[in-house]
Amino acid sequence: MINAEVEVEVIAEDGLSGEIWKFFVHSEREMRASYFARVSRPSKRHKWSVQAHWNQRNDRTATIKKSELCLTLEIMAQAKRAFIQRLEQNLVVSI
Repeated sequence: MINAEVEVEVIAEDGLSGEIWKFFVHSEREMRASYFARVSRPSKRHKWSVQAHWNQRNDRTATIKKSELCLTLEIMAQAKRAFIQRLEQNLVVSI
């Protein structure tokens, strides 16, 4: 069983707003979204401020409903690439 979390950031060109997605590798063949946040900041010198969020583990405190999430094919592809890159960096093959 693989236990891994992958984060994907989709940041606007101006660098002042974006989305943060976190995915949990559920099994050998499935990756599920576990967290989503819509973020913004007044300038690049500031940290991100969460405007709205959804969390699979604590859905009651979420400010966005799961049905409102827009998980695009591009975000799914980025999550796959991030997971594969993480595997390539950390995987050790031995006898």
